[in-house]
Amino acid sequence: MLGGERWSLRWSLFGLVVLQFLSLVSCASSVGMSPDDSGGPNTGESLVAARVITVLLERPGRMYDPSLIFFELQHEATGERFRVDVENADKVVVFQVPPGSYQVTRVQIGEGPFRSMANLALEFQVEGGRPVYLGTWRIGVESPRSDRKVLISTVNGSPEQDKDLGVVMTEYPEVTAQDFRVAALTPPETEARLYEVMPYPRYQPYFRRHW
Repeated sequence: MLGGERWSLRWSLFGLVVLQFLSLVSCASSVGMSPDDSGGPNTGESLVAARVITVLLERPGRMYDPSLIFFELQHEATGERFRVDVENADKVVVFQVPPGSYQVTRVQIGEGPFRSMANLALEFQVEGGRPVYLGTWRIGVESPRSDRKVLISTVNGSPEQDKDLGVVMTEYPEVTAQDFRVAALTPPETEARLYEVMPYPRYQPYFRRHW
């Protein structure tokens, strides 16, 4: 009887964790490249662009290369959250958000069928009516271990900057390279612990390491 109560408590706690995670994800609005009919940014919002590169820091027999699934932003004044889908290991991301101070609060990393997340606190500013280019974000993912981390650094003035802005101007022909304000995330370097999340391959529960 005692064993049954323990299993019931374990599943209840697991269900509570899942519900909390789903509530966090569901509250974030998805944003992306969506110009208005004139070809420019949506009224009241500003363009934000950056190149995001995800790499594996070590490769001792690792089967899957990492890629960035999405990152999440939070407007510091209103608390509104935005999710930017990437689903790529090397991509120029462009999205539109209202002006204000923002934090990059979370990233999700994909490695084949596996997913992991990290909580962050990286800040940047968006000015009203002026696009901003946030340089190159390099996301370094450690190989699996008990205390796994992701290291994030931002670089401005890279040789790829003109190419990156060219991608943006193809989608938004009304915007020129001179319109962009070049900025960086604050702090420019940080690290955070990765923790595993669903989905998983269709293994039996006792193969899942975090249960």
